[in-house]
Amino acid sequence: MAKQAIPMAELKRIVTAELDRALGAKGTVTNVQIEHAGGETWRVVEVDSDAEKPALDAIASTVLPKLHGEWGLQAD
Repeated sequence: MAKQAIPMAELKRIVTAELDRALGAKGTVTNVQIEHAGGETWRVVEVDSDAEKPALDAIASTVLPKLHGEWGLQAD
């Protein structure tokens, strides 16, 4: 799928929803902070969640690479 230009608010909504969905019963994602990383690439710099850090890290390591391919995100 080709990368698409979308507004930052929509990108944040997508990332928040995908991380929250993937966490399921392990916690809730309430907000993400995203910054421009150059070109068409964006970086997730912070995730607000009540999930334990190991669970959130595990989910992020699978969800963010998928979103990178779809929306031009990169994980730190």
